[in-house]
Amino acid sequence: MLCVLIRCQGQKKIIRAVFDSGSQSSYVSEKIITQLKAFLLRTETVIHALFGGDETEPKNHKVFAIEVSSLNRVFSCGLEAFSEKKICGFISRIENEEILNELKRKKIVFADFFGEEMEINLLIGADVIGKLLTGKIVFLE
Repeated sequence: MLCVLIRCQGQKKIIRAVFDSGSQSSYVSEKIITQLKAFLLRTETVIHALFGGDETEPKNHKVFAIEVSSLNRVFSCGLEAFSEKKICGFISRIENEEILNELKRKKIVFADFFGEEMEINLLIGADVIGKLLTGKIVFLE
């Protein structure tokens, strides 16, 4: 779990995000799209393949261009994301003081420690994860 700074159309907001390498695409909540007044790029029809092999009926998703950065803005990445009403269910924060203190002692910056927002508003999928973890995306022919 992490917090990121999302920017679009000159607006910005700190939100909670998750990485999901099992998702081919990235998703941002409709709530955030509305708040940031994001510009619609296009609409795509998607069939979601779910855990266990089930598939959904075709669903239209709006696609938006957003910029996501670390809270200190050392790293920034532009991406296209599908809009979705709800990204996922509740994921609690780590509130165990022992764990938080150990992370601090080991100089691990934990970016999910502040703010009142508990909802997950961004899912970073496999389309972007490689770029975030390695700093580049390699396209195969």
